Amino acid sequence: MDILSYPELIDGTICLMDIAEEPLKLMTGYAAKLVKQNGFKAKIESTTDRREALKDANYVIVAIRVGGAHSMQADKILQLNTELMKRWVILPDPGASFMPHVTFH
Repeated sequence: MDILSYPELIDGTICLMDIAEEPLKLMTGYAAKLVKQNGFKAKIESTTDRREALKDANYVIVAIRVGGAHSMQADKILQLNTELMKRWVILPDPGASFMPHVTFH
């Protein structure tokens, strides 16, 4: 966890906040696992209550993901397309609107 590379945060409490409990539980478990695996001293907490998350906070990091799981799927498709583009030279076809075509060498 890059955030724990800062001396001010290495043994602090990190409170994750989300309005949706299911992804919050998933990310809390993931963060706790990373802390444990790396031997960090940080404490991981989570809540769906913004006021509770901000109480006594010294630092606040805001990360917003719009679109939920649907947008994550779109990101995966974009990543796959990028990987394919690295394997082959893909050039836009000026005569075919915005649809790309593949040129093999």
